[in-house]
Amino acid sequence: MIPAAIHPEPAAGAIDGAHALVMHALEWAVLGINTVCAAVLIWGVLIGIARFVLLEARWGKRDTTRWPALRQRVGQYLLFGLELLIAADIIETMIRPTLSQLAILGGVSLLRIVTGYALGRELNEIAAKDPHD
Repeated sequence: MIPAAIHPEPAAGAIDGAHALVMHALEWAVLGINTVCAAVLIWGVLIGIARFVLLEARWGKRDTTRWPALRQRVGQYLLFGLELLIAADIIETMIRPTLSQLAILGGVSLLRIVTGYALGRELNEIAAKDPHD
């Protein structure tokens, strides 16, 4: 048996302080992930718009063969953004594990997973058909 003087029990205030610090860090992590997610989505949309404008700017030479590559590029950003949102939702649920938060996480995650799967499948089909990739 180890004497209490060598390994004293931590004070309740120290545990509460450490718990609060971890919770605060996780809240910042969720905010950071959501911010990065928004940046990824915005960046992907801006790249898509820029490429769209470049494709349409070719007067008299509408090149529709480049559309699949454009959709694939934007879709990759959307998929990555969806993955980041799911990660943020999981951490958020760890912070506030209420039944309503779990239900929200379940519904939103299911929607994002189904959307992500469908989009991923479509991107794979586009990649298999795209002669410019």
